[in-house]
Amino acid sequence: MENTTIKINPKSDLYRICPKCGLEFIAEHRSRKFCSEQHHDDFNNALKKKNASALSEIHPLKVANSVVVSQETNIKERIAKNIAILSHLVIDLKQGTNYNIMELLNKGFDFAALNFRFLLFNTNDSYCLQYGSFKVYRITPELVLICKNQKNELFRN
Repeated sequence: MENTTIKINPKSDLYRICPKCGLEFIAEHRSRKFCSEQHHDDFNNALKKKNASALSEIHPLKVANSVVVSQETNIKERIAKNIAILSHLVIDLKQGTNYNIMELLNKGFDFAALNFRFLLFNTNDSYCLQYGSFKVYRITPELVLICKNQKNELFRN
């Protein structure tokens, strides 16, 4: 078998430099950015770890896949406590109300204990957190918007 070397043309629209290792290569298709799947996975895992670390340094609110749930308290009890805290807040039923995250944490709110988390439309990294009939959206690193679902109220006379 003959050893052949493919000449890399930097002017090609498929020419790439791997962000992980710096290797020049010609991609098989336009969306490929890494020289191998392993480098793609390693790069993205490192990025996720870095982002999770940065988020925890900025603020104790952690709402990522890597959230470690404490085993000391039953999750249902923690969710019920969150719902009770939210129930005592004054919330504009039409527009929702902004609250300071530290204020909620000081009341004992546990952002990791939730019923559901879903990705917001047209985003890759913004989520809505649901606690019973309440939905929580992070507005800034310090503020969340809290809305109360009034679906049942619409059908009452």
